[in-house]
Formats: sequence, C-alpha cells, structure tokens
Amino acid sequence: MIDMLKNNLALKVISVLFAIILWAYVVSEQNPISTKMLRGIDVSIQGITALAANNLTIINEEDYTVDVRISGRRNDIINIKPSDVRAVVKVEHINAKGTVSLPVSISGLPENVEIMNTEPSSIELEIDNVVEVQVPVELRVSGSPKRGYIMGQHSIEPDEIRVRGPESLVTKIKLAVAEINIDGSADVVIRTVPIQLLDGENNQISEGVEMKKEFVTVRQDILFTKDVNITPNIKESINDDYLVSSITVTPRTLKIAGRRNVLNDITEILTEPINLDWITQDTVIDVGLIIPSRVTLLDEINRVKITVKVEEKQQQHTITVNTININNIEEGYVSEIPPTPVVVTFNGLVSKVKGITEDGISVYVDGAGLEPGIHRLPINAQLPEGLELIDFNPKEVDVTIKPSEE
Repeated sequence: MIDMLKNNLALKVISVLFAIILWAYVVSEQNPISTKMLRGIDVSIQGITALAANNLTIINEEDYTVDVRISGRRNDIINIKPSDVRAVVKVEHINAKGTVSLPVSISGLPENVEIMNTEPSSIELEIDNVVEVQVPVELRVSGSPKRGYIMGQHSIEPDEIRVRGPESLVTKIKLAVAEINIDGSADVVIRTVPIQLLDGENNQISEGVEMKKEFVTVRQDILFTKDVNITPNIKESINDDYLVSSITVTPRTLKIAGRRNVLNDITEILTEPINLDWITQDTVIDVGLIIPSRVTLLDEINRVKITVKVEEKQQQHTITVNTININNIEEGYVSEIPPTPVVVTFNGLVSKVKGITEDGISVYVDGAGLEPGIHRLPINAQLPEGLELIDFNPKEVDVTIKPSEE
C-alpha cells in the first residue's frame, strides 16, 4: 500500500513539472495577443508659449494623468511602463478665453502595439486673458514703540508694484501689503519685507499671479515726544501811553515730536511776530506758530489765542492858571484880585491829561459873607472828573471887597 502511494506521488510530481515546461514553451514560442492597462500617465500641455503670445493662460492647470489600455503580443507589451508613454494636450491653436475640451494624444508606443482606449480621452481647460495692473503698497504696522515715542511718517520703495496674471484672479486683488513690527523701537526702523496680495476680504492671493517685485523696502520713523511752552514773540511794543498788565497764551503748552537729538535743544515754541503798538484796550489776538524744522506738532493746533490786558499810563502834569475867580460874593459888592498865577499840579490818565488846558481848571476863592475890606482867602482848585489834584501854589490870595458903584 505504501509503495503504491509513493509511486502515485512520483507520477503526480512528474505531471506538474511536465505541465509547467509545456506552458513555458507555449508562452515563449507562441506569444499570444494580450492587453495591459497603463495607469497614471502624466499629461503634458503643449503650446504654452503660443498661448502666452496671445496674452492667454490656463487658470485650472494641474497635474493631469490618464490611464491607457493597450493591446499587442505579450512579448511586445509586457515590459512597457507608464513612463514610456507620452500623453499630450495641444493648446497652440487657442486664441480666446473660455472653457475648452481638448483631446489627449498618446505617443511613444511600439508600432505593433494598439491603443484600445484612453481614460479620460479629453481634458477640460479654463482659458483666461492675461492682464497687468499697478497695485498700491500699504504698510501695516504691529507692535508699539518704546514709551515716550510715537510712529512718525513712513515711506515704501517702491510704493506700487506691477502684478500680472489671469484676469479673473488679478481683478480680485485690491491691495498689496507690507508688514513690519516696531515693538519697543526708539529709532527709525528700516526693513526689506515680502509683499502680500490681498482681495477685498483680506484673503491672501499667493498663487497664479506674478509680481515684478516681491519685496519692498520700508522706512518707519520713530519720534520722541515732548511737552513745551508756547511763548509770545513780541516784536513791536505797546504805545508809550499804555502798559501791558498781562499776556496769556491759550493753550499754554503743546506736544511736539521729532528725533530726540533735535528735541533736546527745543525748550519752547514761538508764535509768529506780534505787533502791540496798535493796542489801546484788552485784546485777543489769533496768531500762528513758528515750527522748527524736523519737528512735528502732535496736537491739532497751528494757531493760538494771545490775550493782552493793557492799562493806560498815569501822567503827572502842571498847568499855570492865570485867572482866580470869586464865588458867592454878597449882592452889592465887587471884588478885586491882583494878578496871581496859580501853578496847579495834577495826575491822570494820559489821554485825559493831554487834553487839559488852563480853561479846563477852575481856580477860585469863596466870597460868601465877606464885608468890604481886604481879606486873605484860601485858593481852591477844581479839576475835571478823572484827574487827581496833587498840589497848587500859592495857597492864598488877598481879595479886596468893596461896594459896587451903582
């Protein structure tokens, strides 16, 4: 029994070996027709240069691939790989924007190998116009300068860039942005930074467009700040008949900014020249400021109010009055007063003093109750309102009272 099994097993092994040898012979010698699927063949776009010459471009270009089923003798197709096959889409004949479906051409196969089908057999492309525009560059600053400093003016070079690309994409670009950080800075910040293109919703557009320049140089001034007094710049003094009692400035101080080495030498800001020689009463003058070079005003002030309070000067004056009058003489009497010049000294505002003459001063004696005879009477002096009597001489005069001749 065991010998029989051994003999049958040997026969079986011999049969299998014979079948393999026979199959190998048939395959190698007969070479039957067979098919093969080549997957993931890269598709190249041909004619991009011609398309660009017409100011056109593909806006949905990506890494396209196709699968190709081929047929041929087994020995002819067995070693063909996807990389041996070339798949091409031609665009050189396109001359207007729009959506186009273009056939995929397959080449690179041996002549005796047949293409059974290509999947997909065509590629859909979106063609758009190529446009070029100028886009302004805006600076965006993050961080804050050192305490006591502020941001000054900035410059961007260049302040515009040219952007080229598909019309549908370029028209979305609203702004080019350069960003810098100035946190803790106490001096000018100069940086060369990349440009970001943004649409109307601040979304970045980073692909599909070409910038002539991808970097800009940004200069951001950092300025020191300081509070200084405003000083009236008096060039012509007040009229000699008046005194200035006070001058006040509103506002009294203002905040300025500039490079620290510049502000160190500035202790005040002068007004424009002020002429006071026309002022005869309290007056408010609106006047501009003289701003030193390289200094910036931080307060929204370029003019101030100067309040000038004035007083008219007092002046002492002396007038000689040559006539002494007598008042209140009794009826039936007359008087005789020898010529007696009376020197009157008084004080008053210049405008009043200047207008006083001898006729404006009353010098008199009181004759009430006097009987005929010679009387030594005190002299009185009366001045117009607003004048102050200081002295007069003589103080007395001899007055003769006698009956009238009637």
